[in-house]
Amino acid sequence: MDPDDLGREAAIRIRQQGATLWAGRLRPGSRVSLPRAAYGHLFVARGVVTLEGAGRLEQGDAVRLTASDAESLVAHEEGAEVLCWQMDGS
Repeated sequence: MDPDDLGREAAIRIRQQGATLWAGRLRPGSRVSLPRAAYGHLFVARGVVTLEGAGRLEQGDAVRLTASDAESLVAHEEGAEVLCWQMDGS
């Protein structure tokens, strides 16, 4: 599912112009696309995921993204919970 198709009403507003916080609980083996953004930050709150272009990320790991182009995120066997900040750079 492409986050751009969800619309901003599916995310939490954080009173920071140009920023949106996405939270996801991924089932084992599920694949999602991160939102397109000038800047992004992905935090793995629980479980293990593989991020396209970055590799394996475990609980507590974080990645900063620039010029994010809907990279693929895949949850491992135990599933995962992630937070993704999407920022447009303004």
